[in-house]
Amino acid sequence: MKSLILTHDPFLASPMVAVGYECGAIRLLGTGPWGKDSILAKGGYTYRGFNRESASVMVHDNAIFDLSLSADDRYIASASGDQTCRVNDVEKQTPVAVLTGHHGSVKQINHSIDNQNLLLTSSRDSNVHIWDLRTAGTSLGDNQGISLKPINSIFGGHRAGDKAISVTSAVWSTRNPYQIATASHNDAVIKVWDIRKSHFIKKSPNSQPLVEYEAPKPRFHDFKPHRDYGITSLTFAPDGSRLYALCKDGNLYAYSTSHLDRGPIHFYSNSKLKTNSFYVKSSISRDGAIIATGSTDGTLVLFPTDEKYLSPAEDDGLPVPHGAPASITAAKELYNGTGTALIEGHNGREVTGVAWDINRNVISISDDCMARLWRDDDNGVRAEQLRSELDWANGNRHGCGWSEGD
Repeated sequence: MKSLILTHDPFLASPMVAVGYECGAIRLLGTGPWGKDSILAKGGYTYRGFNRESASVMVHDNAIFDLSLSADDRYIASASGDQTCRVNDVEKQTPVAVLTGHHGSVKQINHSIDNQNLLLTSSRDSNVHIWDLRTAGTSLGDNQGISLKPINSIFGGHRAGDKAISVTSAVWSTRNPYQIATASHNDAVIKVWDIRKSHFIKKSPNSQPLVEYEAPKPRFHDFKPHRDYGITSLTFAPDGSRLYALCKDGNLYAYSTSHLDRGPIHFYSNSKLKTNSFYVKSSISRDGAIIATGSTDGTLVLFPTDEKYLSPAEDDGLPVPHGAPASITAAKELYNGTGTALIEGHNGREVTGVAWDINRNVISISDDCMARLWRDDDNGVRAEQLRSELDWANGNRHGCGWSEGD
């Protein structure tokens, strides 16, 4: 029986990607140049375009929802449905630490950009924790690592009354090493916290942690026929000037990190971009030029971030028809970009995660139990080769395809 691929994270210094599964396993795959061994198919899992597998290890007894590699690729951290996170040594394939403190499935884990000993997690339990691998923990036995507790926490930062609110995204700022941004499934409000301040820790069950900055939800979410929509994914631009939020209304919103309180400054949409679940994520290229998103529609969508490609807002004064997508209303108020969808990649099944490797290739994962590696083809040269009879005869065409966008 196949196990769903739920998450992945590329290495930062080598052409590799880590892939996490519903069964609790992690596999490491090469994303280097094309070769005769560019297809792996083992145990019911198919990897198209990957050139080798270097390791496979069982880490959790439950689903892995997120992975994060340290800046030097030495450690890999995993967030799981078993309410714990684990940190493993990549080269030795041995446990380093088990992070315990959440009381619900852990949805996201991220290494600090500036200090690889610091980790940030968010969970369905409404809480956000920060961990430090340098702190003294409890030994779990020979070669089992240590158990760690969080050094700092935000309890119920997005809570609405007594209702538990799942924190769907928690990310480190690329502009300020002491700031983090969080979002939830409840609405499109984004909160930014300063981890140095004493008010970061909630003092009692009835107190509300004090937020440093807050970005309001898009104004038209209060207009009928719209409603509150949660955020599935947060992504900072590499230079920290923009924060991008993929919303359940099917739009990708851009915020100025200097003026978060003003709300989104523009947005991106595409007819193929659907966000029917909180598993659909986004990722920005390492040079900050392109944002990739998954989609419930079975595609991944690429948006250039250069704002010269945006179209101006056009308000015709007419009311929004009932049932119209939120992009219609957004386009009346905000500049917008449409991007390009890469179609026919995952058999129409939901594309959940997207990520960029060191060579600017895009890796996508999907409910079809596949991971796809998308390479930038030099003016269609490789695609033309794949269409030739020679490549059919040699078997190079098997498992490969191409896309010209929509």
